[in-house]
Amino acid sequence: MHQMNRRRFFYLLFLCMGLSSCSSSGSGVPLEKVTGKVTLNGTALDGAIIIFEPAASGASSHGVTDAEGRYELKSKQDEPGAPVGKYVVKIIKPEGEVAGQELLPAKYNAQSELTAEVKTGENQFDFDLKNK
Repeated sequence: MHQMNRRRFFYLLFLCMGLSSCSSSGSGVPLEKVTGKVTLNGTALDGAIIIFEPAASGASSHGVTDAEGRYELKSKQDEPGAPVGKYVVKIIKPEGEVAGQELLPAKYNAQSELTAEVKTGENQFDFDLKNK
């Protein structure tokens, strides 16, 4: 009887381990590493929010720039990376204390003209923005 419970325990343990390693993200879609740098008129842009919205369907990925303008994307499940595919990129940088004020022109956020294509492996997308 004791032998049977031990077998059942190890069977369930291996089954659970196998199921948890079948996917790279909570959604079951493999994620690829995406990093980069955002500058505004050649200067690192600190505290900007980067959003990669799928051109087709799927979940978006996001990141926030550090003092050097560098970011790394994360999924909605807070796992590093983004799925392979084409994206519209939106970069948001609030300005001042009043909600809704935006430092960057709409062509970088609300009406973004920025795009990126995430491929298998490591991806780096740098954005050199101009505020004029």
